[in-house]
Formats: sequence, C-alpha cells, structure tokens
Amino acid sequence: MYRFRRNTEQIQSNYDDKNANIGFTQFELLQAKQREIDLIQKYELSAIVLHWKRSASVARAVNNLVNSKLFREIVIWNNNPEITLEKTQFQHNTSFLVDIRVINSKENLKDEAKYRACAAANNIACFYADDDWDASFYLKSLIADFRADPYVLHSVTDPGTFYTNLMWSYFDRDINLHTGFSWIGCGSIFLREYAQRHIEYLHTYLKNNRSQNDCQNDGRCFQDHRHCPTKIMCVCQECFYGDKCQFTTKHSGLSLDSILGYHIHPHLSLTQQSSPVQISITLGTLILIIGLISGILSNLTFQVKSTQKTGCGLYLFTSSITSILVIIFFYIKLWILIFSQMNTITNRSFLLFNCISIEFIIRFLLATTDWLHVFVTIEQFFVAFVGINFDKAKSRKLAKRIIFIVFVLTGVSILHDPIHRRLIDDIDEERTWCLVKFTSRVETYNRFINIFHFIIPFSLNVLLVIGIMIITARQRSSTQRQFTFRKQLKRRFYRHKNLILNSILLIILALPRLIISFLPNCMKSPKEYKLFLASYFISFIPPILHFFIFVLTSKIYKKEFTTMFRQKWTIFRRYFFPIRVTPTRY
Repeated sequence: MYRFRRNTEQIQSNYDDKNANIGFTQFELLQAKQREIDLIQKYELSAIVLHWKRSASVARAVNNLVNSKLFREIVIWNNNPEITLEKTQFQHNTSFLVDIRVINSKENLKDEAKYRACAAANNIACFYADDDWDASFYLKSLIADFRADPYVLHSVTDPGTFYTNLMWSYFDRDINLHTGFSWIGCGSIFLREYAQRHIEYLHTYLKNNRSQNDCQNDGRCFQDHRHCPTKIMCVCQECFYGDKCQFTTKHSGLSLDSILGYHIHPHLSLTQQSSPVQISITLGTLILIIGLISGILSNLTFQVKSTQKTGCGLYLFTSSITSILVIIFFYIKLWILIFSQMNTITNRSFLLFNCISIEFIIRFLLATTDWLHVFVTIEQFFVAFVGINFDKAKSRKLAKRIIFIVFVLTGVSILHDPIHRRLIDDIDEERTWCLVKFTSRVETYNRFINIFHFIIPFSLNVLLVIGIMIITARQRSSTQRQFTFRKQLKRRFYRHKNLILNSILLIILALPRLIISFLPNCMKSPKEYKLFLASYFISFIPPILHFFIFVLTSKIYKKEFTTMFRQKWTIFRRYFFPIRVTPTRY
C-alpha cells in the first residue's frame, strides 16, 4: 500500500514537471505528437449545420463552431425554400479563419440534406449535430476517437437510444447491402465518402423502385416482391386518387369528374354501377324534367309581345333560354362522363372537345343567367326612380345591347378555363380523365372571377330591391299624407317581399357551391362524395325555378301566362279534339 502511494507521488511529481516523463522516451513522445499532427492534417473536418426555421439557433450553433477552432469549413444547408440565407449573416467572428458556405435548397430534403451537405464539403470528414444541441464539452474527445479509428461512424447518444438503434438494422445478401441506424443529432463524425455512398444507395435502392412503382404525390407503395414485383398497389395521401395517386380533388370550383368519376366502374353495366352513380342519374333526370317544364313555360310566357315592351321582358326571355340550356348541357355532361368512364365512348377527339367545351359552357350559362337577373332588378329600380318619365322603347333597345355585352364579357372572363383543360390517360385503370390545372397566378384570377360573378350580381339584387321599396315609399308618402313614410315602407315591403325572398333564395342555393369550392381542404377521398355531390346539384336548382320565381310571383306575368296558356290549350284542343258538328234534319 505504501509502495503504491510512493509510486503515485513520484508519477505526480514527474507529471507536474515541465519535462514530464511517465514512461515514454522523448523520441516516442515526438512520434506520437507527429502522428497527431498528421492525423489532424489528413482528417480536417467540415461542420454541417441544417437550417429549417430556427435561424437564431443556427446562428448560435455556427458561432460556437467557429469559436471551437476545430473546423476549417462550416457548411450551412438551408432546407427551407421560403427563406434565403446569406453568408454574411454568420460571419460575425473573424478571429479564426474558417470558410462558411451556405447552400439554399429548392426543396425540403429533410434528413437527406445532412448527407448532401457533407458530400459537398471540401474536407475529408464531417461533423454534424442538431442546431439546438451543444456538443462542445465532449467535442475534442469525439474528434480524438474519430482520428484513432476514422473508418467507422462515431456518434454520441444515451445508452437506451444506442441499444434501441442496434435493432434497426437490415441485411440483404442478394444485393450485398448491410445497413444500420445511429442517432447523429447529439454529435457525430463520419467520412465524406460514406455520406456520398449513402446518397448513392438512396438513389439506387429507393429512386429506382420509385420509378418502377411510380406512386406519385407521396403515395405509399406496396408490392408482392422487393426486387421483382408482379403486383403493385399505391395507398394515396388525402386529396389524391388514381392507381398511382396522380389525380387530385384540389380544384378551384367543383368538377363532376373529380366528384363522381372514380365511382364509375369501366367493366360494369349501367344497372350494376355504384350508388353514387345511380343517385346522380336519378337526380339529374329529375332536374332535367323539372327544368325543361319550368324553362319552357317561362319561355312561352316571355314570348308574348306584351311582356317584351320593356327591357325586363327581354332579359327574362333570354334568361329562360339560358336556363333551359344550362339544364340540357348539365345532363349531357353527366351522361358523357358516365359513358366515357365505362369506355363506351372512346373517341379521343370527341372526349377532348367535351373536356374543353362542356364545363366552360355550363359555367358561362350559369354566370350570364345571374347577370341577366341583375339587370331585371336594375330596370325595375329605374322604373321606380324615374316614374312616368320611363321610356320603354329606349329600355328595350338598351336591353338588346346589354344582353350582347353580358354574353361577350362573361365569356372572355372565364376563357382561361378551357385553355388549361387537358385529357390524361390512366393506362392501368383504362380511363381517360378531363383535368384542369392552373398556375398560381391563374389560380388567383380564377378565385377572384368566381367571387366576382357570385357576389356582385346577388348583392346588387338585394340592394336594388331595398332601394325600390325606399323610393316607392317616399313617393307614396309625399302624395298620401295620411300615411307616414314608415307605414308606406312597410306596405312597400309587403308588396315587394317576393323580390327580397327570391333574391335571398337565389343566394342560398348558389352559396354551397361557392363555399365548398373555396375551402382550404379538399375532397379527401372519393368516398367523401355526398357533401360535394349535393352542393354540385344544388347549384342547378336556380335555373329550374325560373318559372316559379319570375312568373308565378308576379301578378303581371302570371296574368300573361294564364292568358297565353288558355290560348294554347284552346289551340291544342281544336287540333287534337276537333268538335264534330252533326247535321240537323229539318
């Protein structure tokens, strides 16, 4: 025991001496020192820092790395394409010569960016630690361990994580691949060539499989064999569908193709199709029947010359035609979609013409119908405002010009829609899809024009109807002194309440489609069709109510309809059921 203490004291005294010697010769010490210098020069280190959103934390980490004086280069990989980093943001400490490089990635490469940054480094080895982790108190020891054995990965972590990571290994003798996992966020050092080889493996064993399986939009791929699959299935993320997840329901505005298309099965007969298809056919047929009856009755009413003495009659006559056309084209689109997805219609030229034209025509007719109804209210407002000085002949001439202008401007405003439509073939599913894809600028314009064609017509309708009631109430209160303005306003409201109710009804019926088309989310899967399909069909209710809104709620037009109907009924009876007069004998 005493001897041990004496030796210890001797060693301690020798260690404290400037010429310390604890058993090594001077030559051996010089050899070790030279070897250390050679290793430092051979294995100069580049520090890798990954940036996402914590710019302050990254700046602090870079400053600590510079102050350590252990690195000749610091590579900052910016994984956030929305932020551009500059080298000058990190060059605050110039006391130690270090090369700082910033790489701004065009996309978020996530963990792959660590190895890409190392692969692009100028030095033979790389040090990496998370930007929010301080490895300074064991950094020199980690570097010394690496230089003693540079051909393995050196990392620092807690024992629990270390033994857990040992289970995450993979070995495949067929392709000579043996991989493992190590947590490197708490500080790790590895050779640059290992990072380069890691990226090559990613491209070889992942990118090649992706190109074979081709699951798009982050779809998950499942196959029956790892290397030579015969069956492949893609499980899509929300808002995507298709055999390769290549189609999306993220559209500005509802499209019947994206709502109903995937429910139509190519190899089944019409009677065997799914319930969404059967429901759509039933509702579409019902809308067609009611719409045609309503539109034809309105059209017959406003064909009468007495209803076309003013511009209102011309607007309503034109809108009755557009309402009929909306219903007809909607029904045509429904059946073309069904037959094209069933592969009954396969002519590509016809399908392309349908893709470009039908949706545009329906959208155009819906918008022009809304604007024509606005000008009906505008003319009624001027009739109330001008009174007996209202010129019917000028009103009629002006209406013809306005109808032409409405048609032209509405068509031009939505002309971008057919331009951006195209056909896409789904070979595996044996389908042809009609898809619209806008650029970001066109998408913004499309949203604006949708809102414009909705808000302006309906808000003008409500405001002008209120204006009509106020003007007529003032006029009546000035001529009929026994009634106050408030009483006259109540009487006007009661008399014109149908106009207010009609405007509110049109807004309510058109609102669901507008709201759903601008939701930030999408139809997450084709299974969630009910709300979207209902909203799509609701948008076609206003055209089928044309007769009920503009004829039956108006005393004048209702009277004209009754007269016209009696005349038509008389002609019908005379033609099909002629009265036979039997000769009388005298």
